[in-house]
Amino acid sequence: MLRESVKSKDGDFLLDSITAGVTNDQDVQYAGLLAEFAEAVVERDKINIKILSKSIIDKMGAEAFVDVAATAAGFHGVVRIADATGIPVVNEMSLGVRTELKVDHFYASGLGDRGGQ
Repeated sequence: MLRESVKSKDGDFLLDSITAGVTNDQDVQYAGLLAEFAEAVVERDKINIKILSKSIIDKMGAEAFVDVAATAAGFHGVVRIADATGIPVVNEMSLGVRTELKVDHFYASGLGDRGGQ
């Protein structure tokens, strides 16, 4: 999925959005709001998920929220599958961006069910 996303933007993307957060909509309407929701899902922040869900429904509509929630769940599921199959975090594809993305400092690396350190 990510490989195709990079192709669609001709490789032009902001890696610091991963570590510093989305600072503008980057040609995606409500990108900041969607990123906040994704962060809340990963952090399992039930209170913030509820607040952001309402905000997404208010701004984008209930049908769009279903798509947003399904996308977040899909990505969350892909990560769990990768974890379960033992795909290493460090591989030749990640070496070039590992430091820039501060992979070792992701808050999710500390989650007990994610094989964190």
